[in-house]
Amino acid sequence: MKTPQELLKERKERIRKAVALEKTDRTPVVTLADGFCATHMGVKLSEFCSSLKASNKVMVESIRDMGPGFILASGCAVPVNAKIENVKAMIAAATGK
Repeated sequence: MKTPQELLKERKERIRKAVALEKTDRTPVVTLADGFCATHMGVKLSEFCSSLKASNKVMVESIRDMGPGFILASGCAVPVNAKIENVKAMIAAATGK
């Protein structure tokens, strides 16, 4: 069984190759999970959209339930190589926290 570090390295390389239009062992999946995760976890979309914290929790729980192999991203606005402190700053700015 591969370590989390080995899996991360493997997945980053897969994405790098896909972006460079090189041959990969399989197509990487980046899920824009909002509506799907709400449905998957039995949460009404209106409830999901009413709270950033609640929607984040639902997405994490849904992806955790489905197992490894997914990349949780905020969509097209955040680059794959964004620094975590920048993402946290964006969330803090959006939520006022």
